[in-house]
Amino acid sequence: MIGCALKSKGSPYYDEISPILTGGASIHLLFIWGPLASLLQNNKEEKTEIDQAST
Repeated sequence: MIGCALKSKGSPYYDEISPILTGGASIHLLFIWGPLASLLQNNKEEKTEIDQAST
């Protein structure tokens, strides 16, 4: 996505492409990294609970 944005920066279609790229990046962050961060946080909490129970 970043490469596409950089390549299209000087083109006459940049104003049309820019919102699509921004929307795609936003959706990517929300639907991929949001749940992944939640899973990692839950995994970290579970590991902390197991470590505390074993001591």
